[in-house]
Amino acid sequence: MIPPLSDINALAALINTGSVNPAVASLQNLKVATRAVPDFFPDLLPFICDSADRGTAFLSDSRVIDCPGDIELSQKDCLAILANAFLCRFTSRPSNNCRSRDGLPSINLDELHGDTSQQSVARAKLKMIFEYFRRQRERAGAGDSLQRPLRFSRRKAQAAASTDWLDCAAPLLPPVIEPLYRSLDDARDALRIDFANRTIGGAAIASYGCAQEEIMFCLYPELIAARLYFTTLRDDESILLRGAEQFSLAEDYGTDLGFGGRYIDPASLDKDGLLHSWILAVDALDFRAQDASRQYAPALVMRELNKLWAGLWPLDGPVTVATGHWGCGIFGGNPAFKFLIQWAAFSRAEKTMRYFPWGDEDFALTMADIISKTMRETPTVGLLVKRLFCPPNTLRDESSGSFGGLTKLCRRPSQS
Repeated sequence: MIPPLSDINALAALINTGSVNPAVASLQNLKVATRAVPDFFPDLLPFICDSADRGTAFLSDSRVIDCPGDIELSQKDCLAILANAFLCRFTSRPSNNCRSRDGLPSINLDELHGDTSQQSVARAKLKMIFEYFRRQRERAGAGDSLQRPLRFSRRKAQAAASTDWLDCAAPLLPPVIEPLYRSLDDARDALRIDFANRTIGGAAIASYGCAQEEIMFCLYPELIAARLYFTTLRDDESILLRGAEQFSLAEDYGTDLGFGGRYIDPASLDKDGLLHSWILAVDALDFRAQDASRQYAPALVMRELNKLWAGLWPLDGPVTVATGHWGCGIFGGNPAFKFLIQWAAFSRAEKTMRYFPWGDEDFALTMADIISKTMRETPTVGLLVKRLFCPPNTLRDESSGSFGGLTKLCRRPSQS
């Protein structure tokens, strides 16, 4: 960990050398990233240090949200948290593979500053964070007090027994399959699904995290502040993240991630004064270390339904939900099966699903037929869930009814 420093000249010297001493983390990524940012040392670093000094109360903030509850922060609060995290001043929260103590995520940026496993990704993320600090510096210099609120809410599923699902007479709402290569991140009016890790933010502040959630948290750096408060999610919980602003664009995806430049967020304010930015962090089952055929077990179907339901009801706000291959890709989920689970959950919450298959052409073509058959044969949430609880062979067999053909669908990772 970088030792807390009050002398800005000493800190600048450490960054320029790229290392501190054998007992603490390397700063190689930070050193290289600053070379492309001419205003870092004369302007940004003093602003970061000043913002951190003005927010030292957060260093001893003992609030932990381990059960349903909210934390409301201002833009200025988030800036103070991010500045102290950048300077690695949360000494009671050591970083260990993106996790810290007591089920909490890491919050210091030491694993981003120095880990060399994916240096180009780390440097792209740092440039996104630099852009955030630059923009907030410009605003503060123009007299903006940065008081607009953000609200992060831990939510738990209610009315979540199997009978609640099987008896649900709510109609399935016709989903919208979006055109290929359109990103769910562009659905700014919708509630967007964050394909989350159980630890909020995943590896956003490490060098190796470059999937959807990690990229989102760097494009919207205020989201990183949630890591200060939320413990690991349980199977019936999700986190609603409201009011965060996008500051940067991303170039490419995955290990080819790059900084795409400044972004001016066009979002308006909701009636409660929060920026119209609704993001729901939900972690899908991870089958990397287990047999993926287990995902068809009713208990695990219930887990996924309730994970989504936790964040959806009761909930005002957007009437549409933007999602995609949640829990697929490296997590091993069946895209079509996960589509049906999401469809049931969103319909129960009376929200229309906008589905972004990214480049999965086979999926998009096959799902049109599955949607038509499903709405004809199992038109309510309860009937669809009953079908999802059927033995897996009846779901996956090519000759079976509504859900025939699931095994033919592509399982490769996708952007969304």
